Amino acid sequence: RLGTQLGYTIVIENRPGAGGTIGMNVAAKANPDGYTLLVHSSSYTVTPSTYPNAPYDTLRDFAGITPLANLPNVLVIAPSKNIRSVKELIAGAKARPGSLTYASAGAGSATPPPAAGPCETTGECACAVDVTGADTALGRVTLLTSDLRQG
Repeated sequence: RLGTQLGYTIVIENRPGAGGTIGMNVAAKANPDGYTLLVHSSSYTVTPSTYPNAPYDTLRDFAGITPLANLPNVLVIAPSKNIRSVKELIAGAKARPGSLTYASAGAGSATPPPAAGPCETTGECACAVDVTGADTALGRVTLLTSDLRQG
């Protein structure tokens, strides 16, 4: 409907991979004529820290227009761990260093930082397990963060 409303043909070109940096690179190099729009997730904000040599500058090469969504996240812990609070999670990480695994959408995504929070808090390492979605993480990881979708 957007094309009809604007009177233009709209072409959607998905360029996934590398935490979104592939698509962002294409958008950054596009002719700055106002006809190229980039819709991106929150991983956009972590690109400078995960890809310090990215072929674009997230502040210089893009101009924000508007937020499109607000997706609160939830921390989920495997019931078999008998952990009922973040306090218990941190205590468990300290008692069993390296025993935590968390679901990650991969390097460059915004998933690891919140899920790895107990690791940063305790100084203990948590191991990332790359997954394609929360459903593929079930039974494979100790904890994950996921957005709360309504529907």
